[in-house]
Amino acid sequence: MSSPLIAPRRGLGVLLILLSLFGAARVADAAKVTFRYQPMIGGVSSVAVAGSFNGWNATANPMADADQDGVWSAEVEIAAGRVEYKYVVNGDQWFTDEFASETQDDGFGGKNAIVVVGAQAIAVGHGSPPPKPAAAAIGLRRVTFRFRPDLRPDQVSLAGQFNDWTVGKTPMTDPDGDGEYTATLLLAPGDYHYKVVLGANGWTQDKASQDGEVDDGFGGKNSVRKVDERFPAIAVKVGDGDVFSDGIEHVQGAQELNHKGAGRVEFTARAHRDDVQGVDLVIWQSGRQTVTPLPRFNVDRVFEYFRGEVTLPAGVTDYAFRYRDGAKTLWLTPKGLGASDTDRFRFDATKFPAFVTPDWVKHGIIYQIFPDRFRNGDPANDQDFKEWYYRGKTQLPASGRIDPSFQEYYHLTKDWNDAALLTQAKHTPDGRDWMVFYGGDIAGVRQSLDHLQSLGVTILYFNPIFEAKSTHKYDGADYRKVDPHFASNEEFRAFVKEAKARGMRIILDIVYNHCGSGHHAFKDAVEKGPQSPYYSWFDFKQWPLPAGWPDVGRPWKPADYYSCWWGFGDLPDLNFDLARYGGAEHTVRDIAEASPNHQLARERLARTAV
Repeated sequence: MSSPLIAPRRGLGVLLILLSLFGAARVADAAKVTFRYQPMIGGVSSVAVAGSFNGWNATANPMADADQDGVWSAEVEIAAGRVEYKYVVNGDQWFTDEFASETQDDGFGGKNAIVVVGAQAIAVGHGSPPPKPAAAAIGLRRVTFRFRPDLRPDQVSLAGQFNDWTVGKTPMTDPDGDGEYTATLLLAPGDYHYKVVLGANGWTQDKASQDGEVDDGFGGKNSVRKVDERFPAIAVKVGDGDVFSDGIEHVQGAQELNHKGAGRVEFTARAHRDDVQGVDLVIWQSGRQTVTPLPRFNVDRVFEYFRGEVTLPAGVTDYAFRYRDGAKTLWLTPKGLGASDTDRFRFDATKFPAFVTPDWVKHGIIYQIFPDRFRNGDPANDQDFKEWYYRGKTQLPASGRIDPSFQEYYHLTKDWNDAALLTQAKHTPDGRDWMVFYGGDIAGVRQSLDHLQSLGVTILYFNPIFEAKSTHKYDGADYRKVDPHFASNEEFRAFVKEAKARGMRIILDIVYNHCGSGHHAFKDAVEKGPQSPYYSWFDFKQWPLPAGWPDVGRPWKPADYYSCWWGFGDLPDLNFDLARYGGAEHTVRDIAEASPNHQLARERLARTAV
């Protein structure tokens, strides 16, 4: 059964506006889509379908169960293209369609279902046949993304709905060195949310080329690319001897070339989806040619991926990729996809050093623990909210409701099994409550070691455990001690010793690109401004902050005052490069090009200990 998801709030309003302008007139290139859903929970009073076709409106398209068989349905006329949707039960519980042949991350830890609408009426959901693939339904369009960064980053890539928001999966390149990076994709018509990523984590809006923008759910904006008749139509087919070459590259990046050590090297190539019959890795060594067929190992909405491992002798090895389709053979070389194999890539172990993963990780069984929600082993250390950063944040206002954009309400539940507090809270607009503590702690994990060991667990991976205001603890207030509501430092050391005696290793999740607004250095910087010795630790846009901080008492945007992770005021970014602001630090290719904040780096290392 699907888990209820919170409303994604990510739909575009463009289509809804157009429909309102044209009233009930039939939308050109549209088709009737019948949605069918059988809720698997009791007490169902209403069901609706919401998605990108109606602005994620939970009431615009109600569903009915006329024959009382438990299956609700609705017929909706939708314009051709790629559509995301969810089912809404009782007005506030959001469910993914389990019968969808394709899904997309909704940005909130769940999935939106996907259907591609063509010219013919279709049915989706319970009891409906799987819809046809996107390419077969409405064709593909050739779409080139272009971006010109201010600096020369070590890598540029696209991340968006077309590649599950995966950094590095869709690299952008600048072969002519003019400063403009490009990537070409074959996409079905529809709207796609995306960002450009500079380096490993420099998420950047594409303001120069976007067709629109939407909230990204983190205080910023995603760019929107509308794929329509502006882009040329492209037909791809396996076995037709026609290989689409745009966007097919091999830049010898980490996702394409993986040196595992002892001469073992893993190669990855890609082709446009449903376009080739196969890809081979061809190696030339000492005048001898070796051909290794690469198995297809993965596919996304745009590409299919081919990967294989070979053992290479010491020295330099030349290689290229051979693409096969029908009677056609093409070679991917440093000059692109063409008919000649005379230009070849070179692998040199001295330039691509091995990345060796410890055996205990490769062969281990990892159990991830969110401490507050695992087990309450010691009620004596439950939250009492005596720390300074909880002041004014532990009582509901007289209305009994809060505005999460600027108000906080931290509280402890004594009912461990009351999971409804997380998604059906009455004091928040959408029912979500991420400020409720359950009392889980290290003692609870210690008491469960027998059970964990019986499962074969060899590695315990902890979400952050250092002192912090939140339940998740990514907003570190003091990296020198374990949060006192989890354990003391001495208690945690004793726990680690016992776990290691059982053959279990411990991995701690620690974040260094930001701290928490409850950290002593940020508090001092906010209170004293440029006179604080810690002011340069952070990227302030303006100072002072609004009166009353940290309990401002009115709506405000922390990101207007200082750089913070995804716009969350509780997560102020740390300023490691004095010459660059915020995410621009991620574009630095060499430390020689930076102005390191040595005081911050030294203090950060010195103050991290358990």
